Amino acid sequence: MVDWNEDGLKDLIIGEFSGRVRLYLNIGSPGNPVLTYSGYLEVDGRPILIDYDSVPFADDWDEDGRKDLLVGVMDGRIGLFINEGTNSAPVFNQTQFVTLTSGEILRVPSRAAPCVTDLDGDGFEDLVVGQISGYASYFRSTGENPSPMLEAPEILRIGGDAAVNPGGMSRFAAIDWDGDGLQDLIGGPQDGRIELFRQIDAGPVPPAPYLEVNFQGPAIVPDTGAVLNFTVMLENPSLDSLRLDVWADLFGPENQNWMALDEASVILNPGAWIAHEFQWRVPATAPYGFYRAWIYAGDHHRLQFCNTDTFDFQKALDFSANPLLSDCLNESDEGDLPLSASPNPFNPTTTISFRLPGKDYIQVQIYDTAGRLVADLVNGWREAGVQTVSFDAAKFPSGVYLARLYTGHGEQVQKLLLVK
Repeated sequence: MVDWNEDGLKDLIIGEFSGRVRLYLNIGSPGNPVLTYSGYLEVDGRPILIDYDSVPFADDWDEDGRKDLLVGVMDGRIGLFINEGTNSAPVFNQTQFVTLTSGEILRVPSRAAPCVTDLDGDGFEDLVVGQISGYASYFRSTGENPSPMLEAPEILRIGGDAAVNPGGMSRFAAIDWDGDGLQDLIGGPQDGRIELFRQIDAGPVPPAPYLEVNFQGPAIVPDTGAVLNFTVMLENPSLDSLRLDVWADLFGPENQNWMALDEASVILNPGAWIAHEFQWRVPATAPYGFYRAWIYAGDHHRLQFCNTDTFDFQKALDFSANPLLSDCLNESDEGDLPLSASPNPFNPTTTISFRLPGKDYIQVQIYDTAGRLVADLVNGWREAGVQTVSFDAAKFPSGVYLARLYTGHGEQVQKLLLVK
């Protein structure tokens, strides 16, 4: 959020998967925001458009008293738009890219998400960039702010060991959360969780424990429910005793925090390890879809973790109880209308293939495991022969989806597994 038009109210800039950046101006009052869509932000009179999946960040990059704009995109670069207008009416006439002191264009593997902050407190603006893998790439600035001199990146770590990584497609915001004068980081991934990474004073840092979760299953929970079995193992690799909290969160469909495990405290002597078996009951009433469990070791009171591990499972859909999909039970490659997808599992695109014996009016649709239509890929006439259509699931969460082919000769369904 940023006061874009300098009227004393916080406005909102939002990146789109298309690559454009939307502006929502606040026309309400303090304590009662009312947002209205005010169009796309532009460069040289046209909507900003570098690449897909834009992530904007407003900052006075050249410190001339006017807000500029940084926009991270899918290919890992960060577009830089210097404000040539006023602080209350920004004007961007040129697209540049953030570069390093070496002259190279700054780039992370994919889906760059910039956050400008003086993380090391030296008076120069640094850059923390989230990315597709979830890591926080730190570009330290050593030069004057009107022309930041960014060093080669390093991955931010917790206690010099485990990496700062809230999850895939990470985004970060900087704030002095505990008021100690040091910039902390709030990070979140695509699954909607928010995690706090506190910056602590320099000095001895306890080593991170080794944490491993062994999930015994079942990986597919039937419609009637099931008991999940898993073992958590902790090991202290240091020469000092460690006091740790262990806790867990379970996120279900639409990234809702569906169930949490109570905190447990343990003390590990030097070189010691423990293993504890857990059971979670997933009832029949649990929503259908994809679930991910996160196990944490660290300081639960301050929500500071030093290591984590995950496991995934699915809550299966009872096809016979779903009128929409009850006639799509036969998933087979035999017959006149073989339906397949490749790759499968996939991320984020897959090609759906089928063969038509003759010209026909067809539908190819994608459903989630709750039976909701999420994509209508084909709805029209197709010629005889082998046909293909692409399904791009970049905006969808990981999980099981169902590709449904309908023709005048019948219907078929193919399970798709999206893994991000």
